[in-house]
Amino acid sequence: MAAKITVKDEHLELLNRVRTVHMDEGNFEYEEVLQGLYYELDKPSVLSVLIIEQIAQGFFWIKRHTQDKESLVHSAMIGLVRDFSFSKPGAPKLAPRLSEAIEKGRYSEEYELFETELNIWKGVTIDELRSKATSSKIKDLRTLDDLINRQVQNLRHLQKSLDAIDFKKRIINKMDLELERIEAENAKLLIETEHA
Repeated sequence: MAAKITVKDEHLELLNRVRTVHMDEGNFEYEEVLQGLYYELDKPSVLSVLIIEQIAQGFFWIKRHTQDKESLVHSAMIGLVRDFSFSKPGAPKLAPRLSEAIEKGRYSEEYELFETELNIWKGVTIDELRSKATSSKIKDLRTLDDLINRQVQNLRHLQKSLDAIDFKKRIINKMDLELERIEAENAKLLIETEHA
């Protein structure tokens, strides 16, 4: 079932009523961003809630497309290692170990051991392998970069819209406070005039 905000919290009632998107199960980060943005609102309105929902989606897609880029390069690296496997007889099956080496990190024993074997059997380092994989997928990576950039631009516009809504509320609050001050001064003058 989809992870939805259904908390019985009076502050979230507006969010629950007006939100238009419920991301699929497992996207708790989206929900956390959405709730975090919601709690940052001074006085939530329907429009501001709809804007923060779009902002949360933008962050979600930036992260998703970034992960897609890494997955694309990673799968191309595995494909290259498999292709290189046929070049030398007796070469060990290195493709299944690539993911583990990368996951453990550049300075881990597994990474260094894997890179040594990769260099012996395939004549490349992991960085060279990544470079070849990246260049073979450059068109797809550019497409993902364009999608990420589009989300960043959307976030900028949404933030400006949210700031404009917030600014309008601050001006109204400031005017209300100014009117209260003027009314208090007038009341004080009336009292002073009556007693004079």
